[in-house]
Amino acid sequence: MARKPGLTLDQHRAVGCRLGKLQDELTTLVCLIGNAYPVNSKPVRMVGKAHDALSRLRCELDNVVFREHGDAASTQVYYGGPHHPDDTTFGRVLDETQAPRGGA
Repeated sequence: MARKPGLTLDQHRAVGCRLGKLQDELTTLVCLIGNAYPVNSKPVRMVGKAHDALSRLRCELDNVVFREHGDAASTQVYYGGPHHPDDTTFGRVLDETQAPRGGA
């Protein structure tokens, strides 16, 4: 069975930026929902779990980018500042996954 190629460094950057945006939005929702409902309510627990799952995903992908790209990688890929590209950049970079790659 052929090994899947993984993400390019540019794709990791685009995913990292998108996940950063999502984390910001989920943080806002955690505060909004947490201020509106009791701490043990199902909505508060669920949004907290979503926030935690996204945090774990970013952490794991941060590990992956270093395994796949070594010295070219940086913690800025998944934990950089407010340098999120717009949605067209994200779409363009993800479209590259549809292009055939060399090798088998």
